[in-house]
Amino acid sequence: DFEGNLWLVNARNLKLHLGDEWRDVAVSGTASMVVAPRRAGGVWIAREARLRFATTNGESQAVVEFPWKGQSRVQCMWEDRRNRLWIGTVGQGLFCYVNEKFVPVLPTASSITCLFEDSQDNLWVGTRGGGLVRVRERHFFVENLNRGLRNEFVRSLAQDSAGRVWLLAAEGSLGWWQNHAWHQLGETDGWPGFEAFSVAPAREGTVWISTLRRGVWRWADG
Repeated sequence: DFEGNLWLVNARNLKLHLGDEWRDVAVSGTASMVVAPRRAGGVWIAREARLRFATTNGESQAVVEFPWKGQSRVQCMWEDRRNRLWIGTVGQGLFCYVNEKFVPVLPTASSITCLFEDSQDNLWVGTRGGGLVRVRERHFFVENLNRGLRNEFVRSLAQDSAGRVWLLAAEGSLGWWQNHAWHQLGETDGWPGFEAFSVAPAREGTVWISTLRRGVWRWADG
């Protein structure tokens, strides 16, 4: 979370690492959960059509029902620096929870797979087959095949210490956005294009890439 605590979520359970042990956090319901860091402490939880939060004291609390019916269709969440909670859904677009209301922001039939806010207050929205959308106040910028993306199924987003916004997409597509342009990594850069699922920057400037059946790779500039 934003305070440095480590949380673990699987298909049914939520755990918090405190001291040298994992502690169970009780969350009502039986469906799978989507979890995101909460700026007021703890984490946000989407489960069974309800938005909740949990704190480090091991308790969880319901906040509000989502405006759609049935099982939760939330795919990802991100709380920005202005304490607005962005919610990406499966086939129902992007919502913003602010002032105790859900505001539809980006209607799209493509599932939203990941969300990330960079140091310039851009909200990056990765989709399954609809490319990448950069959201600023009252503006949308779509990055797709015509704009230089190799694949429009975006899986993971992150920003490194140099300010580069990294994008990991299907079929081993890996690269970064900087100075209004894309840089695609390939074999000449040491990246063989393995199928991968997550990208995460390290404090010293390197970037970690988690792959399918090929282990974890580390990229270093130079």
